[in-house]
Amino acid sequence: MVDEKKYSRAHVFGPVYYIVSIGALVALAWNFRHIVIASIMIMAWGDGGAAAFAPMLRRRHRYPNSDKTFEGSIIMFILSYLGALLAYAISIQSRILSLDILTVALTCLVGAAVGTIVEAVTVGPIKPFDNFTVPFSSAIAMYVFSLLH
Repeated sequence: MVDEKKYSRAHVFGPVYYIVSIGALVALAWNFRHIVIASIMIMAWGDGGAAAFAPMLRRRHRYPNSDKTFEGSIIMFILSYLGALLAYAISIQSRILSLDILTVALTCLVGAAVGTIVEAVTVGPIKPFDNFTVPFSSAIAMYVFSLLH
């Protein structure tokens, strides 16, 4: 349960925003479902993992004017990358996709990096909407990377 005193009212609806973003990504990019699955995993594993594990750290370095930390971003990046790799592995195993390992590794790296950066800068009045900004930005980044590669 989210403590409404700690967060804005908009932040309380974060899980709803996440469900809506998943639905929108599936509807908009069904033909690129490997990217959709990876961007969902970036949000679920990355942001969720950082929120769960970062507070356990003793020393944390906060970003200026934010409650977000450098350590949380590192955790998010690592877990986002692993989640995206899992999504691509499942897509390849399911024959949705056929790519070489280097392309997969680089695509997941791009998605995880963009998702992590966007999450770190989603502050102030747009902070509650990171459940939109992270999966959409990582999906767009992976899609653009796939066009260029």
